[in-house]
Amino acid sequence: MTTEQGAQGPHQVLYRKWRPQTLEQVVGQEHITQTLLNALERDRVGHAYLFTGPRGTGKTSTARILAKAINCEPTGGRGEPCNDCEPCQQITDASFLDLVEIDGASNRGIDEIRDLREKVRFMPARGRKKVYIIDEVHMLTAAAFNALLKTLEEPPDHVVFLLATTEPHAVPLTIASRCQRFDFQRIPEERAASLLGEIAHAEGLSMEPEALNTVVKASGGSLRDAENLLEQLALTAGADATANDARRLFGIAGSGRARELIASLLGEKDLAAALRGLSSLHAAGVDMRQIHRELVNELRALMLVRAGAADVLDVSDDEKGSARELAEKIELPVIRHALGQIAALSVPSGSPPLPLEMAFAGISLSGESVERGAEQGARATQEERHVSETRAAETPPARQLRQQQSEQQQRPPQQRQEPARPSQPRTESEYPRTGSRPSPMVAQRQGGAEPFELPPGELTVETLRNHWRQLVDGLRGVGSGGNLDAWLRSGSQPLAIENDDTIVIGFAHNLHRDKIADPKYRHLVERRFAQLLGKHYTIRCEKVGQEDRGGHLVRAAQQMGGQVVSGRDQSETETE
Repeated sequence: MTTEQGAQGPHQVLYRKWRPQTLEQVVGQEHITQTLLNALERDRVGHAYLFTGPRGTGKTSTARILAKAINCEPTGGRGEPCNDCEPCQQITDASFLDLVEIDGASNRGIDEIRDLREKVRFMPARGRKKVYIIDEVHMLTAAAFNALLKTLEEPPDHVVFLLATTEPHAVPLTIASRCQRFDFQRIPEERAASLLGEIAHAEGLSMEPEALNTVVKASGGSLRDAENLLEQLALTAGADATANDARRLFGIAGSGRARELIASLLGEKDLAAALRGLSSLHAAGVDMRQIHRELVNELRALMLVRAGAADVLDVSDDEKGSARELAEKIELPVIRHALGQIAALSVPSGSPPLPLEMAFAGISLSGESVERGAEQGARATQEERHVSETRAAETPPARQLRQQQSEQQQRPPQQRQEPARPSQPRTESEYPRTGSRPSPMVAQRQGGAEPFELPPGELTVETLRNHWRQLVDGLRGVGSGGNLDAWLRSGSQPLAIENDDTIVIGFAHNLHRDKIADPKYRHLVERRFAQLLGKHYTIRCEKVGQEDRGGHLVRAAQQMGGQVVSGRDQSETETE
């Protein structure tokens, strides 16, 4: 790695001094740098690029390197920049006239973009192409994006736009679709720690590796932040700073301390010890926001290890082994529940330990129920496996009977009926339309009603009338609304049996007669009566006169000496 200046120049902060100067020096973004290098070598550089990703991952540095490579004189824009020619040196010193860097946060209005549109028409003053770098492009206003759209779509041949943003979702699709997009990734901790070791060695720092790892963890995946923190640590604790110095400076408890809290809370189920540990960290000046972040990271590591995905973790083998040792003591549902509770907290910097204390108490109180749920889930899984094995070994007749029973249990109670067996009454198509009815027989009503016996011999009208209520009850649950029995329950009675195969039913109301006479519903009544009576009968519906109506209540009143003094057909009332 090279630096931007010699050792004799004025002091520069580390992140500027050690900024990469070639595509090869960009750390952790090989999938992007190799693509750009191929485009340079083949002279197929696009007119617009969109670099997205977290802060400090090399977006702006890559844009500057690409600008140098395009205008490098010795290579002619066909490869890595030489960093020795005049354009390369001027770009490094930020004095190249044909490189225009625009901060989207402070130049976000339409006036700035209109000024840009006017200037892009002019040819480059010194280089091969004029390069515009717009950083934080998502900060532009909607009007500014609209003004930039046409220029970005068809720019002059001598212009290249390089857009950078940390929030790609805020960039309009009309802008993003006209650019080649490259997503920068967070730099792995091991790669960042290795690079910090090289910088520390070059700067004469003798920090222990654990101190560098602490710096990387505090940076949150940003290499620029890591280099800043490294310089801050060197100025605070000296060239031989230790890991404890780094933890005290950055307010970090360390994965060991966070793991101790989790071990007390979940492993040993000792809420008091976990609360005392949290209080001691707060008294030592550790930021609760950092504790919250480390608890989330540690619980995530335990969850991944417990789930068998330890290879996903970007930590050392020693830390994986320590996490695996603790994860074996805690059930996965308990870890997931604790992670959900802790991750949902909002713990700002400088916050008291109260939010974490309440979360610890909640996790402890609900821990037993979560464990019971996990045990019940495991038992249910074993039972399901046993049932599956049993079903796989059962014979076809047994499987058919089990399926019938299962379907019967899933029906509403009023619609349940016993599965068909050879000894049950035959279906409608199997019954002869003529012949005598088996006698004696037992008919069952639907919905679990008790069976009733019919006297032996031919079916008579009196027998039907005596058992009419039971026959009507047998229709309960039949029909589209399950209430076909209600249409026969009041104002209907059997009038006659004709030709030993037709039952004539009289209705007091036209509405009820028309309902049952409808072929769709008459068929349902005939089929149910065939099951209950043991023989198929055709149903014919008739309207009875005033002298024949009344129902069982009127007949009962007449038997007790009552008389019908007046009456009116309800169907006539309905038609008026």
